[in-house]
Amino acid sequence: MSDRPPPIRLPALTGQAPPGPLLIRGGGAVGVSTDAMLALGARLAALAHALEELATRVAQAPRATGAGLLLVPADAWAGTAGALDDRAEELAGGLRRTGAAAGELRARLQRAAADYARAEDAASWLAQAQGALIAAQVGAAWPLLLSAAVNLGVSGWLGWHLAPGTDAQKKRAIGRLLLAHPELVTSPAFVAVVRGFASSIDDALLGAAGVPWPFAWVLGSSGSGAGVEVGGTAVLAGGAVLGLFQESDVRVRRVGERAVAAPPATLVQRLARVPSDSRGPDPQVYIERYSAPGSTTRWVVYIDPTETFSPAATGEPWDLTSNVDGVAGRTAGSYRATEQAMRDAGVAAGDPVQFVGFSQGGLVAGMLAASGGWSSAGLDTFGAPIGNLPLPDGLPGMNVRHTDDLVPALAGADRPSERMLIEQRAFPDGIPAGEPAPAHQRDSYERTAAQIDAASSPEVRAQLETMRRFTADQAALPGATITGFTYQATRVGPDRPAWLEPGAPRVVGDRVR
Repeated sequence: MSDRPPPIRLPALTGQAPPGPLLIRGGGAVGVSTDAMLALGARLAALAHALEELATRVAQAPRATGAGLLLVPADAWAGTAGALDDRAEELAGGLRRTGAAAGELRARLQRAAADYARAEDAASWLAQAQGALIAAQVGAAWPLLLSAAVNLGVSGWLGWHLAPGTDAQKKRAIGRLLLAHPELVTSPAFVAVVRGFASSIDDALLGAAGVPWPFAWVLGSSGSGAGVEVGGTAVLAGGAVLGLFQESDVRVRRVGERAVAAPPATLVQRLARVPSDSRGPDPQVYIERYSAPGSTTRWVVYIDPTETFSPAATGEPWDLTSNVDGVAGRTAGSYRATEQAMRDAGVAAGDPVQFVGFSQGGLVAGMLAASGGWSSAGLDTFGAPIGNLPLPDGLPGMNVRHTDDLVPALAGADRPSERMLIEQRAFPDGIPAGEPAPAHQRDSYERTAAQIDAASSPEVRAQLETMRRFTADQAALPGATITGFTYQATRVGPDRPAWLEPGAPRVVGDRVR
């Protein structure tokens, strides 16, 4: 057996870049970085370490070689040893300098990421202050605003009734306009406006009450998420006058139970297990139980996106009412239905649970993870308005959203958090027509999830591996079984307002119909 030390493999500094830039914050990342930037930083750190180790070996090589050359006369070796030592030290010094340069470049990358994060935070703070100022001034001018709103409403009513065609034809024309021009709502600029508006509703109300702007901003949200909750509560109060956004009891029943062959291995596979329209009674919650003899049972709860956009509560709990209740910080029907399903499946308060949700399902998942009523072991959300939720920093998983998707912006300004946030612009080079909000569609998030699965940065890989091993380790235990439970929930009252016309838009297969 050879005593030769193992070879040192220097890491490559190039690699396959992801198809699009994934902007990463939190979860171990320094500042705000792209996946490629984080991966390069890791390779530079490995290179610096390898070069330092190689330099040490090179410096010791002449002495080790001389000690092993027993057949060489001592006087002959002494004549060359000094020269070899000098050359070895020179080469080792060059390797150390190269390693130090690699380490310095990595440090500069980290400083650039931290500087970018500080600049982004400062820009966000200024945008919030400006939004609060505008909102407070608009609120203070509420008589003029009310007059303008009345005039606009009357003009809209006259325009609607004077336009040719039936009401159904007019609705279809508006739908065709939105489908033909998705750029109206699919851009980072529009998303920023929505986020600022959602965060500043409380400032507008304080301004309407006569509170000066600086005090209105201090008393308002200031990034705490209160503005969104105030806005949601105001919408609920206004809707109550018209019989809209009325919460109700919910009823949940198990509609399926089956053995599952294997746990999900990737983020794409986790997103695929989130329920979607099934042509018939729509299951909104899917729960997997991971049991093994002698081990605490583990669970994963997958939660459906919005099923109907009707402002009146009908039989579907995954509706606009639950959306508004959720962002207002109330216990929405979809939230209560998911908890009922969890209890029926047998989830105990101390059992570790991962939550996975898309859109409204992500909002419900985040609310459950933040509630303290369950032993949350992980949270993956896609396109969910959860930026204002007080989620624990150490919770594994990631918040995936598109910068041109307006739905996550409905949560307003983000709370400070160390949870991993991964953002990407879904359509930087042209927006496809035919979708009402293409950046929010499931297939858009499937493409982003695939890029995340292919990410090479250690920070992203660590989050993916933690979420994967939660189920994989349990499934690998002797005698382990995986069982899937599917649930359908319905509302029990209240009645739909008689004045509201039937045929409210509905999501079918993640598409508005």
